[in-house]
Amino acid sequence: MPKNKASSNFQAVSSKEASDSVGLNCLWIAACCLGLAIFLGDGMGSLPAKLMVCLATFFAALAPWHSIYLGYRSTLRIILLILLLAVFALPITRIPGYYLQASFQSELTIWLGLRSFAAVAGIACWFFAGRLAKALFTVCCLLMFFAGYWTLRASPQPAIDVFFFFKTSITQLWEGHNPYALFMPNIYGPGTSLYAQELIQGETLRFGFPYPLGSLVGPALADILLGDYRLGVLFAYVVAAAWLGFQGTIDRRIALLALFFPRLEFIFEQGWSDAWSGALLLCAAVFARNAAGIGAGISTGLWIASKQYLIPFVLPWIVDLKKQKLHSIACLVVVVVLYVLPLGLQPGAYLWSVFGLQFIQPLRPDSLSFFFGPTYLLIFGISFWLLGFIPRCRGLLATPRLSPQASMSLLHWLLWGFFIFNKQAFANYFFTLYVLTLWVSGNYLGRRVSP
Repeated sequence: MPKNKASSNFQAVSSKEASDSVGLNCLWIAACCLGLAIFLGDGMGSLPAKLMVCLATFFAALAPWHSIYLGYRSTLRIILLILLLAVFALPITRIPGYYLQASFQSELTIWLGLRSFAAVAGIACWFFAGRLAKALFTVCCLLMFFAGYWTLRASPQPAIDVFFFFKTSITQLWEGHNPYALFMPNIYGPGTSLYAQELIQGETLRFGFPYPLGSLVGPALADILLGDYRLGVLFAYVVAAAWLGFQGTIDRRIALLALFFPRLEFIFEQGWSDAWSGALLLCAAVFARNAAGIGAGISTGLWIASKQYLIPFVLPWIVDLKKQKLHSIACLVVVVVLYVLPLGLQPGAYLWSVFGLQFIQPLRPDSLSFFFGPTYLLIFGISFWLLGFIPRCRGLLATPRLSPQASMSLLHWLLWGFFIFNKQAFANYFFTLYVLTLWVSGNYLGRRVSP
């Protein structure tokens, strides 16, 4: 190869690596801002939290435009460093959950010690490499698991409806009853404004288990084995993050961000189904990273079948069907089985509880959405979202054949818009978006090879 041609190729590769690095930093900055938004308001629509979501939207929108601002790589690294320090360190300034029993208050120093040591190890792990980084990462995983375990022990029965939905449905499922044909308990009382009035029937609610079957499979098994489905979900999440983190340097940093979501213990304490969804997506990242087709397909299928609004994410796997037949077919089969299986029992109850219910739920002005709050934030939110929508659409049109990566990127951005302009988006919604943003930054659908 001629010298000048080799030099030209080297410069092209270097330029692409620099562009990828800039885009990666933008997505990580966006993820940190999302995490801090939840830390500031626990998913409620406070002004500081909405400002952080606005910043997150701005940096996530910039990610595809990386070739324009290559000269700002150093500035982006500094911003990321500051946010990382905040994400790792700030959680120790707040108690980890809402419903800690009084008997555990005196033991709060145990959790504080676990989280503090984890933060120090996590910050060091981010910058080190080799065996030391792996050792520090192992310490992080263990400490974060025990910090979460302490929180669940201190809050065995949180006063939140989702926890009782799961416990009721799991109990009835193991007794042979259809969880979608039940009436869920109304723990907030007949006068609550958290549900549409036509759904309230005294101490019960006129719907069954309100999530797809994929969100019940793992927690039901964990509840039988461990007595608390949240503990099983926590274990699955930490193990998946640990498994991912040992794949490579970039993977380890993504796993650290997954572990150090600023209100991670709060998410698991509340018992939201999104914690299980996050664990499934991290598992899918591990399998995809190792090109383990059927494992990636099954875990991704379970993830798509865990939340109603994830159904469009079958598109990248349909697009990838010819190239990666095994994992695409596995994904599609799991999705179809888990969404169709309940239809064979009482289809009306299932469709109403999982889908129909969502259309009559009331507006929640206290949610973390740009629809409620200052008009200028709504304008900024729309503008920033459109800024990111344009290059993602161009990515679909740039090649004659639709690529899985381009379709995943666009779906990620559409889901981002769905959440920030939603009628009732809370901490669990943004936790899902947080983990998905980490997935997109790792480009796992493209089997990116980490350095």
